[in-house]
Amino acid sequence: MILKTSLAILVLATTLAAHDFWIEPSSFRPSVDARVDVQLVVGEHFSGEFVARKESRILSFAAFDPAGRDVKVIGIEGRTPAGLWKAGTPGLHVLGYQSNGTAIELEADKFERYLVEEGLEAVVAERKTRGESTAKGLELYARCAKSLVVAQAEKEIPAEAWAGWDRVLGYPLELVPTVNPCQLARDADLTVRLLFRGVPLGNALVGCTPKQDPSQAVRLRTDAEGRVTFRPKLGGAHLLRVVHMTRAAPDAAHQWESQWASLTFELPPR
Repeated sequence: MILKTSLAILVLATTLAAHDFWIEPSSFRPSVDARVDVQLVVGEHFSGEFVARKESRILSFAAFDPAGRDVKVIGIEGRTPAGLWKAGTPGLHVLGYQSNGTAIELEADKFERYLVEEGLEAVVAERKTRGESTAKGLELYARCAKSLVVAQAEKEIPAEAWAGWDRVLGYPLELVPTVNPCQLARDADLTVRLLFRGVPLGNALVGCTPKQDPSQAVRLRTDAEGRVTFRPKLGGAHLLRVVHMTRAAPDAAHQWESQWASLTFELPPR
């Protein structure tokens, strides 16, 4: 029975590791003081299953108001939504979630396919150089998810309350817009920076998926300054996501460490 349970946990972890992870609030534009269900979601193509809150996995789960003040996103252990939150002030708020690491093991062929799908050819090349192409993939993965939410009020939101869309939360891997997606003009470009441990990360494959029509997803690589530019054709909710992997320390129980970063937001109507 214990063996079966352990195998089930390993299969579940493997499945979760092979999918995207993001924050999906019940509303991207709630009224001030309205309850927002902060769902953690795992899946593909901006569609998936809600993940129950698990305190042992959470390093940080908080909301930052336009002034940068943060409050913990509360929730009930083992239940969905993983978080419950209310915006106390109008304007743009950043929701952020960071997990600790989970170890998984993948058969060589599955690991190699996963690396290619995520644009991690450098890892494929290093495994080949080390003679590890036919070896299992021993990986420790962690999540870094952000979401931009605009709290509405009866009066027009003042300019200063739109601050914070470019807020850096200090996650190991982080997507940071260079323009405010929530106020993006029609036909305007959406440029984001990718930071790895605070430093711009080049040649990383970033995906941009519109909720309205996931078939229009676009994947582009960051330049040497960690920037990537999309031109969204649709309004509504969008998901940006990226994976980065590095070699673990020689004395680690695993060989590779990956960070999965995501950013969700709602564009104005196109």
